[in-house]
Amino acid sequence: MYLVTIMNNGVETAINEVSTKTDNRISGTIKQGINTINSFTFTILPNNEGYNLIQPLKTLVKVLNTKTNKYEFIGRVLSPTHSMDSNGLISKSYVCESELSYLLDTYQSYEEIHNISVRGYLERLIQAHNNNTDSSKKFVVGNVTVVDNNDSLYRYIAYDTTKKNIDDDLLDKLGGELQIRYENDIRYLDYL
Repeated sequence: MYLVTIMNNGVETAINEVSTKTDNRISGTIKQGINTINSFTFTILPNNEGYNLIQPLKTLVKVLNTKTNKYEFIGRVLSPTHSMDSNGLISKSYVCESELSYLLDTYQSYEEIHNISVRGYLERLIQAHNNNTDSSKKFVVGNVTVVDNNDSLYRYIAYDTTKKNIDDDLLDKLGGELQIRYENDIRYLDYL
């Protein structure tokens, strides 16, 4: 079973409850990948208490697997698609993107970087990201286990999104995997 909640301005509302209550139920699908922005697609009906509470790019969505007690998805809601079936049943469908998408919201300034470690380069990119976003979208660089042969990168930071710079300068050249994890309510970005 899955507990799905939405959060707006610190107020959390369950839209899929682990109970016999059928009003607060949705149907949804999670798509996950490696180094990609995961997605969660769901359809919600008007009798659901969260039906009119969802705001694109502002509402946070969490999907908790109640059997493992782990979150399988955390992210933000994109635009709705409205529909009505042949019986007149109205619904809204949403696509949500995972927290990794926050790295698409910020742009880096052009810079030539010499003699920097993999960790140092990632920290430089994340620091610029954090300086240009609100506190709800910030990351702390966590574990970095990917290494360069001489541990001395030479890179040009492009005027592009933080995500594209990470993809081009780290993932495409050195491999590895980005993972988001939480400890004590701190969002860590690991590069493993």
